[in-house]
Amino acid sequence: MTKKQFYVVVLGRQPGIYQEWFGEDGAAEQVEGLEEAIFKGFGTLEEALEWLRGFGAETLLRLAPDLLDLIEPRALPRKPKSPEDWLKAGKVLIYTDGRAIDKPGPGGYGVVLCFREHRKELSGGFRRTTNHRMELTACIEGLKALKSTCSVILIIDDVPAWVCEQCGEPLFDEKTVDAIQELLQGVDTRLKDSALAFAAA
Repeated sequence: MTKKQFYVVVLGRQPGIYQEWFGEDGAAEQVEGLEEAIFKGFGTLEEALEWLRGFGAETLLRLAPDLLDLIEPRALPRKPKSPEDWLKAGKVLIYTDGRAIDKPGPGGYGVVLCFREHRKELSGGFRRTTNHRMELTACIEGLKALKSTCSVILIIDDVPAWVCEQCGEPLFDEKTVDAIQELLQGVDTRLKDSALAFAAA
């Protein structure tokens, strides 16, 4: 029998894909005591996503819109515009900023993660660094702080010239997104499998 590594909660306290059953961040916390809960465990993420697709877009949009984002990132015709709308939709907001004095020189980064009523702040610094490195480090440290697979809006404070407009939202171009994802390789499976969008502060 294949060991369960992914637990999908479609209807529960917080729908999502979890990599633990027990514990504070586990799937059990989301479904225990709820008679109407809909959930299932899988050996691979591919099996979990295939099971989700069986619900259909309309059902997932009603029960668990974040899970719809994971299997069909562009299924929703228009994304919410304000941070309040994003939070109400169950998104995790990650605000990031980074700066350095001189090139290179001393610098640091700051991150604020928001999910519903929860808030977490992170920061760090280096004696010899650059603006670009601090901006990217802020993004990476914010993503590393995620506790489970989820739908994330990464809000960048200083959006350079290589930002392009797509679907009415400012997004990084494909080359830059690839660079960020390359830096994240091997960090954690939950990051690789999360639905990630970029926006300007």
